Amino acid sequence: MKKILRTLMTVLLLSAVAIPMSFVNVATSSAIEARGFAVAQDFFEDEKYLEEYANYLEEKYGENYEDLLARNAHSSENADIIRSLFPRNKEGELIYPDFFGGIYIDSDHDLVIQIVKNNVPKETADNYSLFANTLSVDKSANIEYVDYSFAEAAKVMTTITDYYRLNFPIKVPALQNGVRVYLDSYTTDNVIAYYDDVIGNRVVVELRDYSEKKVAEFRNTVIDSPLIVFKPGTEYVEYNNPGARLASIGCTLGYRARVSTTNVGVVTAGHCVPSGVGTVILALNGTLFGTVWSWRNSGNVDAAYITTHNVTITNTLNRGPSGGTGPTLSTAVKTSFTVGDFIGKVGWSSNWTTGTVTNVNFSHGGLTGLINTSAWGQPGDSGAIVFGGSATAPTTAGILRGGPNSTGGNFCFTRADRINSAFGTSRY
Repeated sequence: MKKILRTLMTVLLLSAVAIPMSFVNVATSSAIEARGFAVAQDFFEDEKYLEEYANYLEEKYGENYEDLLARNAHSSENADIIRSLFPRNKEGELIYPDFFGGIYIDSDHDLVIQIVKNNVPKETADNYSLFANTLSVDKSANIEYVDYSFAEAAKVMTTITDYYRLNFPIKVPALQNGVRVYLDSYTTDNVIAYYDDVIGNRVVVELRDYSEKKVAEFRNTVIDSPLIVFKPGTEYVEYNNPGARLASIGCTLGYRARVSTTNVGVVTAGHCVPSGVGTVILALNGTLFGTVWSWRNSGNVDAAYITTHNVTITNTLNRGPSGGTGPTLSTAVKTSFTVGDFIGKVGWSSNWTTGTVTNVNFSHGGLTGLINTSAWGQPGDSGAIVFGGSATAPTTAGILRGGPNSTGGNFCFTRADRINSAFGTSRY
């Protein structure tokens, strides 16, 4: 039983995460240990926790959860292998072939490879070997024929972003290595969100005013493409909550990070500290927790890196699926996402929740490249650690941003790899 569950922990679970600030004792590490937040010497030998976790998995996913989790992890790994076959440009971005429509994990946790039906290469074509290699990665994958390529959808997304960046520009303050800078951002007028709907093989544009007049206005001024589907939009709310147990900023602590061996701290959501530059963060007892060193809420990053002062932060989850302290996992960072990937978070307000990735290129509120999920979040969860993983590499996924309404719902998040790239931080 222990061996099976130890494997399943690796299949489903997350990467290293830090305990929420509201539970950090700022005095000494021994004080933290006295309060029960020290890292267990051998977490996976905790029979009681393993039994509770097994019950949680069976309740959420059914009696066949072992097979389900293993299939999802296997599909996620194969999706990464397929992406690794594609070439990259000089900026390191993937160049998707014209036969490739997309890839996702379906409700049965099997991989689905989308092929553009009018772009299937002939055996004599230069890209036929790439086509054949793509299909050979997962022999059990389902093949789905679609109308549009992933590259075409990406071009539509870029066109929309460029239009608003050019016509509705704003300057957003940020803090980079302790220095105030101003970054280019933009507002999106009547557009609430836009994203690549991989499963639907379309780009979705959500509008505040969903009238025929406004749809026609978008087509005439931004882009008119058969790829686009319009929907009435739902405003996404940033899940900060004044008075929540993250002391002076009302959010949840994310993951432990550092700039150097002498500059260590934690990452949370940027919108949690709107004053940004040099914001002083207090602990619950009113003593100094840290100060904001790097901050951004624009581009593809909504995050703040807080340098800590005389505070011991661990890589132990504050909460497990059935309550109590959760596990401690690796410091690896997830760098690729597939629709259907398992995802979850631990937040101060709604604790441990899990779901799947629903969009891998979600744009909202002037931010691009967010990841949207089916997992639950609510006010007070902003800044929470978002986790993912596979059988070989459980990973830190990102920082929770918000969801569709003020009472809670599915959340979106900023990718940890992009936060670390922007701030020069790393996990440890």
